[in-house]
Amino acid sequence: MIRHYLTFQHQAELLHQNFVGWTFDSCWSQEKERVYLKLFQGDTAGFIEISLNLRLGYALPLREVHRAKKNTIDQFTTLSGSILTAIYMHESERAIHLQFDNNEQLLLFFYGKGAGNIVRVQSGEVIESFMSVADEYNTALSEESEIVLRRDDLIESIIASGKPLLASLSSSLRSLGKRLASEAVWRAGLWGQASVRKLDRSVLEALLNTVDQLYAEAAGSMSYYVYYLESDVIFSLICLTYLEENLEVERREEFDDIVPAIRACRAAWFWKHEFGSKVNELKKRLRKEEERVSRSLAHAENSTTYIERAELWEMIGNLLLLHLSHIKKGDEQVVLADWEGIEREIKLDRKRTPAENAERYFKKARGARMESERSQIRAKELRGRLAELRRALQRLEQAQNLDDLDQLQNDYRAFFPRKGTQKEIQSADRYRRFVVDGGLEVFAGKNAVNNDELTLRFARPNDVWLHARGSSGSHVVLRWNNPKGRPPKRALEEAAMIAAFYSGAKHSNLVPVAWTRRKYVRKPKGASPGAVIVSREEVVMVRPILPKRSNERIEE
Repeated sequence: MIRHYLTFQHQAELLHQNFVGWTFDSCWSQEKERVYLKLFQGDTAGFIEISLNLRLGYALPLREVHRAKKNTIDQFTTLSGSILTAIYMHESERAIHLQFDNNEQLLLFFYGKGAGNIVRVQSGEVIESFMSVADEYNTALSEESEIVLRRDDLIESIIASGKPLLASLSSSLRSLGKRLASEAVWRAGLWGQASVRKLDRSVLEALLNTVDQLYAEAAGSMSYYVYYLESDVIFSLICLTYLEENLEVERREEFDDIVPAIRACRAAWFWKHEFGSKVNELKKRLRKEEERVSRSLAHAENSTTYIERAELWEMIGNLLLLHLSHIKKGDEQVVLADWEGIEREIKLDRKRTPAENAERYFKKARGARMESERSQIRAKELRGRLAELRRALQRLEQAQNLDDLDQLQNDYRAFFPRKGTQKEIQSADRYRRFVVDGGLEVFAGKNAVNNDELTLRFARPNDVWLHARGSSGSHVVLRWNNPKGRPPKRALEEAAMIAAFYSGAKHSNLVPVAWTRRKYVRKPKGASPGAVIVSREEVVMVRPILPKRSNERIEE
């Protein structure tokens, strides 16, 4: 419910209480999907932090913000000195209006393609925007009113959907949201109702009355809840009885202030999804290796098989030596009685003499005994590796944050080898190779032809590709396999510093470095070595120096 219209309405009301009458000072961005507004009243400064992330967006007051000294972009500079006269929600869209005394507005959109947006509007016309304005904002910009269904039409829509009740209610009242719809069905005593068509209209009428009550309760709520589930974290403006009574909740926190509630939800969600995802990935790799080592150990510890074979082959060799006079070259088999009188059919190599056949069996016996000794040595090594794996798994269970996981991978490097085929690993030696913040690998080309090989053959589609903008220099690749997430900020900066250092602009104070995913880099037909075309690029400003890290540069 953190993305629900009513949640943003609560935030708009809080911002209105805190900042109406304040003067706009500046607006900037220094992180992806994050924007800051600075306002002042007399000598007092205040801030609004805006997240345009579609999963966990918000607009919350802040007492203090540390603005980065570089890589920040100023926005909406012409609003400087304007006074905020009102902050309110759009009538139907998840958009917050910031009204200024110069008859201009900032509209904060918490929906869109890929991320939300902020636009400056005057008389209904977009004057400036944080990102390009798409068609999905037309309704909010035109201030068209949403068509509200009459109660009878809504009931008909629910019945006509043919879906189970909860799905019918959610699809017919999209603004209600999954959580409020579930709670309404639960409180109406209709949980688990499969067919809508079996319900009397009076039952649906009562359900919609419950929806109205819940909506009013959420709109006027003075308490905020964060539910911790096994696989998710949920923010809510009301108590979600259906979750609590279905025993899905591990823990519930209640707040009397929306700001710490949203921040707690965001922190827990990122921890659960990013940290939890990495824990699961590492655990899967360790468990898989544990199973493999356990199988190998069981095989290695079964050395009695080799001893039994050795004893059998030694006995056969001795039998052949004892009966050399009864065997001739060319025989393919012979039947001889062993020491206990049991007749044994022995296969022979017709090309060998009887003595050579005996020696062949003695040789096989020696090989089996040697294999038994090797198996015992191997078993000792495998027991040690298995103990290390179990210590690593224990450390993983005790990990509290991403730093703990990075340290675990560093301490147990043998279990977390560099990913990639043997061919990739061998070809990696053809480039300058570095390790930057977080243990991520960076590769830099050595010349134009080498740049082509690095970019077009070695780099993977989701790797980060960097190059000094407007200057000759090395292609640089930061290994990054996450198709959706951005690389860590510090790792990206250090990779950019490497690209700047190996460029024609290395003697400048600051160098603009363009970066994008490798899949957005292509080479035109007939282009000279090292020449490529780049799309969807972003730019960071860095100093052209190799990062000063003790483990940073591992091969030149």
